[in-house]
Amino acid sequence: MPADWVTFHDEARGLVIHYPAGWDVIQPTPDKLAELIEQAQEGVASEAIETILRQLTETPGALDFFAAVGFLFDDPTVADNKFISNFTAIVIPADGLTLGTYADLVGMQLGGMEAVTLQSVQVESRLRPGGLDVASLRYALDGSILYNLPDGPPINGWQVALYDTSAKRLLILSLTSVGENFPALEEMFRQLLYHVEFE
Repeated sequence: MPADWVTFHDEARGLVIHYPAGWDVIQPTPDKLAELIEQAQEGVASEAIETILRQLTETPGALDFFAAVGFLFDDPTVADNKFISNFTAIVIPADGLTLGTYADLVGMQLGGMEAVTLQSVQVESRLRPGGLDVASLRYALDGSILYNLPDGPPINGWQVALYDTSAKRLLILSLTSVGENFPALEEMFRQLLYHVEFE
């Protein structure tokens, strides 16, 4: 793990996420989200950030499952593309779902959305220690439809679902970034996925 990475603990869920120090990562309580929305109103990417945060707060019960949200506020390209790179971590009951079934269900949901282009859906075994399987979905988002970005830059997303140590819960990690920034962040996300752990 890179020496300059820091650690986020969600003690209630026993979740540990290691991530680069340049990211702002919080557990999304209503108060903290309200602070972030207020902070976002002053920034270049304010509309995109507010949309992301409102999606969290307006979905019934969403905050019961969100363990962490992270934003890369220091990204120098934000002024050009008006979208801020982000990742989310959600923990939900597995309810007996296999990773393949999860991937198929979410893939169908994403594939049916107007502003989403599904790129790949698969179960992979190279992203976790010991070759443990994860569900992996890659997709592109229409920034002009979802985030009202005037130039409509292509936005890439990557969602990965993995079991906790008991296989009774699924941890769902999602990375979203403007397409041109995605390759560099993808390597970071791979390391984050590899090192995430349940205590």
